Amino acid sequence: MKTETDIIKTEATEIWVDDSGIVCVKILEDTEMNEEAFEQCFATYKQLCNRKRAQLIDAQAFCTMTEEGKKYSAIHSPSYFIATAVVTNNLAVRLPAMFYNSFHKHSVPFRFFNTEREARNWLREYL
Repeated sequence: MKTETDIIKTEATEIWVDDSGIVCVKILEDTEMNEEAFEQCFATYKQLCNRKRAQLIDAQAFCTMTEEGKKYSAIHSPSYFIATAVVTNNLAVRLPAMFYNSFHKHSVPFRFFNTEREARNWLREYL
């Protein structure tokens, strides 16, 4: 898929905007998404996002997320995103995230998908 922007790499992710205007995030293998990792992501979003956009997160790789990271993301996401789709069929990633999400409301639409195609179809509703 073509990209609107170059891929920007952080310690934990690769981030770009595709030609559909979707912010794409690929989480790297064995990453800990802590507050510092999210600070780097949001610094990149600030650079890339001149308006609120849909977000597609590829979380197929094994990663963990700290409580501080979750809070940081929850506070800052509404400033940048209109909807977030997470693609993962990795149960070690999906189950803890689903458990966390069942107790914490997102201020933007947020869903998990098994495939990128399903996620993109859902995100198109918000474009």
